[in-house]
Amino acid sequence: MESESRVVAVSLPHEYPIVLLMACLLSFECLLVGFCCVGAARRSVYGNAEVEKKIELLHLQEMGRELRNVKGGAPDGGDGRFSTPEMLNHAQWLKINKAQRLHMDFLNQLGSVIVLTLISGFEFPIITCIFAGLYGGARLLYLLPNRNFGHVSCVLCLSLLVLGALYSSIKLVVDVTSLGDSGVQG
Repeated sequence: MESESRVVAVSLPHEYPIVLLMACLLSFECLLVGFCCVGAARRSVYGNAEVEKKIELLHLQEMGRELRNVKGGAPDGGDGRFSTPEMLNHAQWLKINKAQRLHMDFLNQLGSVIVLTLISGFEFPIITCIFAGLYGGARLLYLLPNRNFGHVSCVLCLSLLVLGALYSSIKLVVDVTSLGDSGVQG
């Protein structure tokens, strides 16, 4: 059985490096949110002398030895042994979990946003960069007490990136299939 393969060259717009830069900036923003937002919440809650003492005592009781190599509540992500009602009050628990959720929401969407940005950028590089940038800005609005505006803005930008990526993908499929037998055979 002989298989047929077709080589297709995709021509990228000259603005495409900006699209790549935008995808990198979104990744960097996610990293910074993790360090700054989550790190600050962890330091303020688990760095509290009273909480540190409780963690050390729990570790001594459970492990039979003093605490080593555990700083800032690690490895607890806000829902483990160091975050029980005996260890943290409600405000402390809420602070840690809001910060963790904020970062996890960003991480959960980041892969999709980057792929959509890269694909949409084939046809609409500047518009894609604008909406990807607005998405990044809207993610920062999640840091505010009222997250609704950030949420609505993110959904709108994400929807527009989906439409751009769909158009770019469909156009690529149509362009490739229209080559028919005129494409380079390999």
